[in-house]
Amino acid sequence: MPPKKLIYILNSYSSSDSSHFNHVPALLEALAARGIEVVLVIEKADSIPTFTDTNISVIRIKHRHSLSRFLELFMVITHLRRRGFMRTYVRIAAPAALIAALVYRLFGGQVFFWQSGTTIEFDSAQPMSLKKLKWYVVSSIPNSLARRLVHYFVTGPAYMVDYYSRVGGVKREKIRLLYNDVDIARFIPPVDRVVQKAAFLKAHGLKPDTVILLLVHRFSPVRRIARYLPNCLTHLRAVGLLNRVVVVVVGTGPELPFIQVEVQNLGIAERCLFLGSVPNREIQQMYAVADIFLHPSYNEGFPRVVLEAMAAGLPIVSTDAGGTRELMGDAQSRLVVSRDDPHAFAVCLERMINDPGLGELLGRENQKHVERFSTVNVAAMYDEVLFA
Repeated sequence: MPPKKLIYILNSYSSSDSSHFNHVPALLEALAARGIEVVLVIEKADSIPTFTDTNISVIRIKHRHSLSRFLELFMVITHLRRRGFMRTYVRIAAPAALIAALVYRLFGGQVFFWQSGTTIEFDSAQPMSLKKLKWYVVSSIPNSLARRLVHYFVTGPAYMVDYYSRVGGVKREKIRLLYNDVDIARFIPPVDRVVQKAAFLKAHGLKPDTVILLLVHRFSPVRRIARYLPNCLTHLRAVGLLNRVVVVVVGTGPELPFIQVEVQNLGIAERCLFLGSVPNREIQQMYAVADIFLHPSYNEGFPRVVLEAMAAGLPIVSTDAGGTRELMGDAQSRLVVSRDDPHAFAVCLERMINDPGLGELLGRENQKHVERFSTVNVAAMYDEVLFA
C-alpha cells in the first residue's frame, strides 16, 4: 500500500476562536494515529495549534492580501503535490478549493471540498442590493464553481447529501458523506457538576434551584433565532415557569442585538444572561453547568453544538432544521419540533422543565448515541472515504 498523505486546508485558526475550527486539531491527531501523514495548511492564523504526533506538520500562509495569499497557497499545494500528497481536503473555503482543484487538474490528484448548511435559498431570496451583488461575487459564484470543479463534494449528515444534490446542483455521484466529530472526553459532565452549577448561579445572583437553559450559537439572520427565544420566554411567563429558569446565551452575531432589545421590551431580560463569545476550547465549562440545551434554529446543516450538548449528557429542545434530527436517538428525535412552529418549541421546553425524569432519560440516550460521532470513529470514516 502506498503511504497515506493528506493536505488539510483550514481557512482560519485562533486559540481563542469560538467557532468549530477548534475541533480540527483533535481530528488530525486521530488521522495521524491511523498512519496518515497530514499537512495542515492554515490560510489565516493568529496562533498555531500544537500536535503531539510527528506525523502532522503545519504550514501557515504568510501573505494576507487575497491575490498574494492565493498565489502562495497555489505554490504550497504544488510543492506538497510533488512530495506525494495526492489528496487535499478543504473545509468550507471555496477559493482554496478552486486553487487546489486547479493544481490537481494540472498535475493529478483529488480534491475533497466540505460544506454543510441550508443557506442557499435564504441568500438567493434576498432583495437585490449592493450587499446581494457582493454575495454573488464573493460567495455564490466561487462556491458554485468549487462544487462543480472539485473531484468530490463532501457533506453530512445524509439530509445534506440530498440538499446539495437538489438545491446546490451537485451531481449525487460526486458527493461523499462524512460526519462532524466531537471530542467526547472533553464534554463528559464533571464529577463536581453540582458544585460548579451552584457556584455559577451564586456568581450571577440566582437562586440555587434555578434551571439553566443553555443556548450556544452564532446569531446570524439565516438562523432566525429571534423567532423563537422571546416567544419561548413569554410562554414560560404565561405558564408560571419563567422565574424558575435563566437562559444563558453564548455567542455573537448580527441578530443578537435585536434579541436583546426584544427581551428588554418584553420585560423578561432579567431571565437572560448574555455572555458573548466564549472560546470553543473553554465552552465545555458552560455545558457542565447547564440543565437543558436550546437549539432554536431555522436553517442548519450539521450543527456541532448539538453534538457537544449530547456529549455533555444534556436533554435538547430543538427544531428540525437541516440534518439536526438525524443526529439524535429515538426518544430525543421524537421531541424535535417543526422549524415553522415556535409555539411547539416553547411547549416542548415547558414539558422538559416540568419533567426532570424525561430530561435525565434523554441525557443518557444522547450520551450513548453521540458515540458514533466520536473523533476516533469519524477519523475512521475519513480514512475510508478519502483513501478508498
